[in-house]
Formats: sequence, structure tokens, C-alpha cells
Amino acid sequence: MLEQWQQEEIQELIGDFVSGKQSGYLSDLINELVDGYAPIYYGDIIKEWQEMPSEYDNRGAAELGASDGAGIQDLMQLDLYLYYSEQVHTYAQEYAKENDIDLDGLG
Repeated sequence: MLEQWQQEEIQELIGDFVSGKQSGYLSDLINELVDGYAPIYYGDIIKEWQEMPSEYDNRGAAELGASDGAGIQDLMQLDLYLYYSEQVHTYAQEYAKENDIDLDGLG
């Protein structure tokens, strides 16, 4: 589940695109947010992976790909990236729908 500050950050990003303060590709900037939300330290990866819904277990490597030498923490990090990515994109879509914003038209 996204934290309040993360939701506000997504809302601000979308608002900046709507107002013309931001340009480029919205999807790229949303993916940058996902990169920032995904944990990078082993302890955080393990903790958040354990708290993540089990439906994401082992999906990261299957959907995003993993190198042959990927360790367990690398695989967990891929699961978390997929989890956060879906959370952020879903929230962005819901926020846009509630506010009658066409995300596809923003770039």
C-alpha cells in the first residue's frame, strides 16, 4: 500500500503535467518514482518482501526477467519492483479517473 506522501507525490507529478509545468513522458517519470520507492538495502528488501502480498512472490523474475546468477535478494527486489510498479500505476489511473484527467493525453 502506498504511503500518503507517495500518493501526494504522484498527484503532484500528474498536476504538473496537466498544468504544463512538466513535459516529456509521464510514464517515464512515474517509473522513476517506482525506482525511488523500491528498497535497495538488503534488510529493507527482506522486510518489505515479507510484508508484500504473496501473489507477487516469484513474479518479478518471470515478468521482468532475471540474470542467470541472480541471488535470492535480487529476485526479491524484482518482486518488489513489480509490486510497487503496479501500486503506483494503479493509483495514478484511479487519481486521474477521479479527477477526469486523460493520462494518455499527457505524454
